[in-house]
Amino acid sequence: MKGIKRLLIDILALVTVLVMVTGVYGYEYGDDIEGFLYPSIEKTARSTYVLNGKLNKNDFNDNITKVSETSMWNGYAFLSDFSTEPYPGTQEFDSFFRNILNVVNMNDSKVSLYYDFTNLAHVTNIFLEKYKEDSMEFLFVEELSLSDGTTVEFDVPDGKVMSIVGMNIETKALNDLTEFVQDGKLSVTAPKGSGDWKIMFFMLRKVENELLKKTGSVNFLSRDASRKFIEVSYKNFVYNYPEYFPDTIDTAYMANINIANINGGIAWTEDFNVKFEEKYGFKSTLLYPALVYDIGEEYAYSKIALYSFRTELLLDGFLKAMNEFASDTKIKLMGSPYAFHSLVPTEYCGDLIKFFKYIDIPVFDGLSNYSVSKKYIKLVSSATYNYGKSLTGANLFSPYETIDKNTMYRTVLEAYSKGVNHVYLSSIYNSSENSSNNNLFNKNELAKYVPGLNTLISRLNTMLQRGETVVEVGVVYPIETLNYAYTPGNNSRESIPYADYIDIGEYLHQDMQLDFMYLHPDHIREKGLDKYSLIILPGSEVISIETLEVLKEYYDNGGKIIATYKLPTKAVEKGKDNEVKEAIKYIFGADIYFTTAKGNIYKRTNTKNGQAYFICSYDYGTNDYFKNIDLLELAVNEAIKVRDVAFENIDSYKSIVTYIHRKTETEDIYFIANTGSDNYSGSVILKGTHHPVILDPHTGEITVPEYKNHKLYGENVTSVKIDIEALSSKIIYSGDKFGSIKMPLLYKGELEAFNEADILFDNGTISFIFSIGQNDKIELAARLDENDNGYILEIEDGRINLLKKQDDKTDIINSVAVPIHRNKFYQFTMTVNDDGFDVFLSGRKLFEASDNTFAQGRISFNNIDDSSIEVFDIVLLGGLETVEVVNHSYTAYLVACFTLILLRVSAFLHKNKK
Repeated sequence: MKGIKRLLIDILALVTVLVMVTGVYGYEYGDDIEGFLYPSIEKTARSTYVLNGKLNKNDFNDNITKVSETSMWNGYAFLSDFSTEPYPGTQEFDSFFRNILNVVNMNDSKVSLYYDFTNLAHVTNIFLEKYKEDSMEFLFVEELSLSDGTTVEFDVPDGKVMSIVGMNIETKALNDLTEFVQDGKLSVTAPKGSGDWKIMFFMLRKVENELLKKTGSVNFLSRDASRKFIEVSYKNFVYNYPEYFPDTIDTAYMANINIANINGGIAWTEDFNVKFEEKYGFKSTLLYPALVYDIGEEYAYSKIALYSFRTELLLDGFLKAMNEFASDTKIKLMGSPYAFHSLVPTEYCGDLIKFFKYIDIPVFDGLSNYSVSKKYIKLVSSATYNYGKSLTGANLFSPYETIDKNTMYRTVLEAYSKGVNHVYLSSIYNSSENSSNNNLFNKNELAKYVPGLNTLISRLNTMLQRGETVVEVGVVYPIETLNYAYTPGNNSRESIPYADYIDIGEYLHQDMQLDFMYLHPDHIREKGLDKYSLIILPGSEVISIETLEVLKEYYDNGGKIIATYKLPTKAVEKGKDNEVKEAIKYIFGADIYFTTAKGNIYKRTNTKNGQAYFICSYDYGTNDYFKNIDLLELAVNEAIKVRDVAFENIDSYKSIVTYIHRKTETEDIYFIANTGSDNYSGSVILKGTHHPVILDPHTGEITVPEYKNHKLYGENVTSVKIDIEALSSKIIYSGDKFGSIKMPLLYKGELEAFNEADILFDNGTISFIFSIGQNDKIELAARLDENDNGYILEIEDGRINLLKKQDDKTDIINSVAVPIHRNKFYQFTMTVNDDGFDVFLSGRKLFEASDNTFAQGRISFNNIDDSSIEVFDIVLLGGLETVEVVNHSYTAYLVACFTLILLRVSAFLHKNKK
C-alpha cells in the first residue's frame, strides 16, 4: 500500500512540474498574425459578375460601389450571356466595358478577362470572318470492304487524306495505302488466299455545326490558328484598354477549353502527321486504325501514341499561345477544361493534369454537376503540385443548382481541404431576369452570409497560399491506361471497371483521412519517388517501361507500393509488353498474374524492407471483377505505421474530417475541416515534435491547445486535442520563426498590481494581442536596467504614451491618440535593435525611438488597473538573441512550493520504507 501511495505521489509531483514548465515555455508562432486576424482585401474571393440583360452605366456604378464598400471581393470576372444588351463586340459594349474598368480601378480592385468557351458566339463570328481556314478540323473514318482476290477502285471520300490503311479482318495485318492515291482514286488488289480486307479512309474535314459557332471554333491544336484567335479576343482588350494592363486587368481566365468530338469526328489538325514524324522519326499513318479497332499486339502502343501526341499539340498550340499572351502582357493565366466529371479525359482535354502545364493558376470548375465533379478537385491541385505552381483556383457555386448556407460552407471547406487556395464565387448578376437562384449580392437570403464566408476564405488564403503541400502518399495517374481504354460515348466505370483511380482518391481523402497527390508519369520519371512513404498503383492495363523502372528502384530501396484491381500487362512502348510483365512479377511476385479474385491482399517484401501489396479484384481465369476498395485501408495501415497526420476518436460517420498540410521553411500549417453534420472532438496526431497554436479561420480566435509530445512506433509525434463544430474548420499552426511564452496570469479579471512577467533580451521583436476596457491601462516597459531605467509604453483607452525613465525622472517623449475600442482585439508589436525600437499597433507604425542608452535589458509587463483588461495567453517573441523569463506571479510561487512539498513527502516515504 505504501508503495502505491509513494508511486502516486511521485506521479503527481512529476505531472505538476510538467504542467508548470509547459505553462510558461515552448510555444511557437509565425510573424503575420495580423494578416490572419485582419486579412487584406487581396486575399478575399473574386466574383464572377454576369452582365446579363440590359446594361445601364448608372445602375452598374451604384451596384459595384456598394459591393466594393463591403470589401467582399478583390476582383471580378465579367462575362456576358445570350441576353446581354448591348451585344459584346459592338461599340456601345466597348464603351460600357471601359466604364467597368474605370469604376473597378477607382475602387482599387482587379479584373479577370473571362471567356467561357461554351458561350463565345460574338467572338466566333469575328474569328470566322477573318480566319475561317483556321477553324477546328475533325478526323472521320470511312470503311469499304475488299474481298479475297479482288481488285477494286475506290473514290477517295471528301476531305484531306490523313491515312488510308487496309486491315486483314482475320489476321489484323495492316498495309499503308496512303501513298497510292492518284487523281482522287485508290485501286487496291487483295492477294488471293489472303482473306477479306477492310479499307479505312481517315479523312480530315471541317464541320458546319451550331455548337461550334458558340464555342470559338478555333483549331486548338495549331499554334498559328490559336494566335489568330487570341488576336480577335484577348488581345482586343490590350488594343482597346492598354492603360489598364497589368495593374487593373491582372489575369486572363479561359473556361471550358474543349476538343470534344463533333458529329462522330475527332478533333484533329492538318499538320498532325508532319509534326509526329518530326518528333518520333517515323510515319504515323499505319497507327490510325487503332483509333477504331483492336489491331492486335500493337493496339495499345498505337492508340496511346496518337492520343498522347494530340494532347501535346493542344499544349503546344492554344495553351502555349495563351501562356505567351499572358507573359507578354505581364498578367497571370488561369483556366480549366470542359467536362470535369469525365472519368476518361481523352476526348475533352487529352490529359487532365498535363492540360495545366502552361497555366499559371489551374482552376477547378465547379459550376456544373458539382456533386460529381468535386471528386476531380484533387486532380487539379495535383497538377499544381506536379508542375511546381503555388495557387489552385476554383470557380464555385453552380448557377444551375439551388444552394443554401450549409452548402456554401461545405463547398468551400471541401475545396480547401483538397488543395484549393484561390476562389471565384459565381455570385453577382446585372439583372434579376434570367439570373441564377444563387445571386450572392443583395438579391436574396444568401447575401447576408457572404461577408462571413469571405472572411473565412480570406483567412484561409492568407495561410494556405504559403509554402507547398506536404505529400507522403502518391497515386500514379493512369493516363496511358485511360487513353487506351477510351471509346467514344462509352467511358463510365461500368464499361471500364478497373479505372478506379478516382474512387481510390475519394476513399483516401474522405474515408481514411489521408491526403495524397496524383503523380503524372512524366513527374515520376523526372523527379523519382524517394520522398514518398507510399505509392499506390491504381487499376491499369498499360504502363510505360520508364515508369516501371522508377517503381522497381523505389521498391528496391525500401519503398512501399500498393496495387489495386488489375495489374498492367501492356507497355506504352512498342514491343515491350513482356518487359512490363517481368517487371510487375519482380515487384509483386512470380505468380501474381495467376491470382484469383477472392478478396485477398498479396504481399511481397525484400531485404531493404520494400513492401509490395496487390489487392486482388480481378480473376485472371474468369475475367471477372469485383470492388475491393475497403481492403485498401488494411494495406495502407500496414504500410504506413506513422502518418504525417492522423485522427483519433472519429466515432460518428457524420463527422467527415479532412485535412491538408502546407509547409514553409519555418512553418507547418495544418488545415482541418469538418464537412459533416456532427461536431468532431478528438486528437490529431502530427508527425514530428511541434508546439502548436490553434487558429480559428471563422472567428479569428487564437488559442493554445492541450497537446503532448511523445513517441509512436519509435517516431516523434505530437498529439493535439481539437474540437471542430459541424461545417467548420481549424488550423493547427507550428513554426519556429517566433518563440512564444505563455503568460498564465494575464487573464481578464485576474490581474493584480504584483502580477508581472519580465523577459530579458538583446534584440528582436515582441508582439501580443490584447483588448482593453474603458479606463483600463496596460504598461509595457522596455530596455529596463537593474534600476528600472528605460522606456515605458502605457496602453490605455484611446491613447498610447511613450515615456523615458532615467535617474528617477520620467519624461513623456510622445503621445499618440489611437482608435482603441473596448472589447476589440489589437496586435501590439515592438521591434528592438541596438539603436532603439519601433512601435506598431495593428500594422500601423506609431513612433520610433533612436537611443542606445540602454543597450540591453528586459521587457516588463504589468497592469495598472485590475478590472477588464484581457491579454491573449501567448506573447510572441521573434529573433531574440537572449531570452530569459522571470515570472513574478503568486501562482508560480505556489506551484513551485506545492511541488517541493510533494517531492519532500515522496522522499520521506522512501526513507521510512528503508
